[in-house]
Amino acid sequence: MPAKIEDPVTSGVAPAATPSDRSIGDVINSSTRTLHTALNKLIIGRLRLALPPQANDCSPYVHGMIHISSIYVAFESAWETVLDSDPVSSTTTLTPRMRAILSDLHMEKLARAGALKADLRVMTRWSQAKVAEIISETAARVPVLDDFVSHINRTVAAKPHVLVAYAWVLYMALFAGGRYIRGSFERIDPASEFWYAIEAVQSLSDDEDGDEEDELAHEADVGGSRRAMPGSFPAPAKQRTLDTPPLDFFRFATPEDGADLKKEFKAKLAGAQFEYVEREDIVAEAQEIFKRMIAVVGCIDEALGTADEGKDGANAAAGMV
Repeated sequence: MPAKIEDPVTSGVAPAATPSDRSIGDVINSSTRTLHTALNKLIIGRLRLALPPQANDCSPYVHGMIHISSIYVAFESAWETVLDSDPVSSTTTLTPRMRAILSDLHMEKLARAGALKADLRVMTRWSQAKVAEIISETAARVPVLDDFVSHINRTVAAKPHVLVAYAWVLYMALFAGGRYIRGSFERIDPASEFWYAIEAVQSLSDDEDGDEEDELAHEADVGGSRRAMPGSFPAPAKQRTLDTPPLDFFRFATPEDGADLKKEFKAKLAGAQFEYVEREDIVAEAQEIFKRMIAVVGCIDEALGTADEGKDGANAAAGMV
């Protein structure tokens, strides 16, 4: 005798949610869980290598953030390009409906490229132009990054809706693992010389005499304090007036330090309506982002020679993620 099939309406049993019923954020999370865990282990395993006593200064962190910066710059620039495109003559496949969704989800206070560059300026004493130059040069020099940036521009132009995947993965991560990373670095005294990336400045800058042709020539005025430029000895701690570590990438200028932004973004996304193909594209791109981010960590390992040490740290941290 066939098993009885209960009617969910009369039986009181709620029907299982179909993919289209679930929020796109939940679908992304479930479809990328394995990749997300793998990336978290890689990052946590290398975090200790960027902190005292393993690190003498913030150079390992600076190297990593320069790699990451190119991704945020590319993604956020691509988003602005899409929104600024001419609705009539645009070469993208942007529909009026998707333009409205992406415009609604575009929240300036969530944008991180500017904060990342500001942090790098403080840690390197480079000018704004120099920071942008180093980020661009690094992306062009590292094949994995160069291909990632090209992929972002190419894919967003063809499928603007995949910006949702980038926003979800790259922004929501700052409220999870990002909080842990921020807390780890916030334990370091902001007046410490740790926050001057001497090694990174020397290895990344091709300007040996430190002659910057802008307002940061020879000395930098960051946060009201005068700082020695690359090529000179670090300024004594008593001359440094940082009130907090340069971690604005992880901070948000809102009453709830970004928690309110996260809530608002999730609410906006929950109210957005996506077609089936769009949802499939967004989820697939989220998986692609994680795969490429894992490859980027490998590039940072190559730059710093930390692959083996990072594996040891990842194994030790396996139970934490």
